[in-house]
Amino acid sequence: YTEQAGRQRQFLDDASHQLKTPLAVLKTQLDYALRESDPQEVREVLLSMHEGVDRAIRMTSQMLALARVRDSLDTQVWQDSAPVDLGAVVNELVRDLWPVIRERRIDLEVMPPDTPLYVHGVAWLLQEALRNVLDNAIRYCPQQGTVAISLVRLDDTTGQIVVEDNGPGMSEEDRQKAGTRFRRGKAGKHLPGSGLGLAIVSTILQMHQARMVLEPGERLKGLRVRLVFTLNLTP
Repeated sequence: YTEQAGRQRQFLDDASHQLKTPLAVLKTQLDYALRESDPQEVREVLLSMHEGVDRAIRMTSQMLALARVRDSLDTQVWQDSAPVDLGAVVNELVRDLWPVIRERRIDLEVMPPDTPLYVHGVAWLLQEALRNVLDNAIRYCPQQGTVAISLVRLDDTTGQIVVEDNGPGMSEEDRQKAGTRFRRGKAGKHLPGSGLGLAIVSTILQMHQARMVLEPGERLKGLRVRLVFTLNLTP
């Protein structure tokens, strides 16, 4: 109970701290728009407010996702873990994000493994982790950019999901500090986001005794994210 209460307090503190400023900015912009008579000025303010609302929505969604992930440690969710086909997780997520992929005209490459890769875990948690990685790749690569997803068996007991893009990548300092809550790298300073995506990924991977490796892209020259798992040999 004490741990759960602590997490609830942490969530409320985070929400209060992270949403206070953007809501204050939106209120200021709204007041300005109501006083302004020039339609072009009003339109520009509304566009700016639209971006602010997008950022607030994304931040709130990711804070809720992180709280849900942490709560799952103390509930029946983790006890109901089972063998999960990583290829099926990837395929379902690609179908889910296909409208965004098409809208940004992303060239998406999916390379399946030679044999299925199974891990012991919770399917929706693994999909949440991969969703954050793939969503970052889609948002940070340019319009009509390229994102590649590959599933690779490294040996009899280890496999990985690799997501690579042709975006700006991350500096070595940003890669080392990735996963810190609310910290955003230089490449994401001017894009909607909360700095929680990789924190969610790290938390889920720790639950699955897996790890995340961030490195410069090899083929696409952007960012290469490797999610490395211990395989469950039988489904």
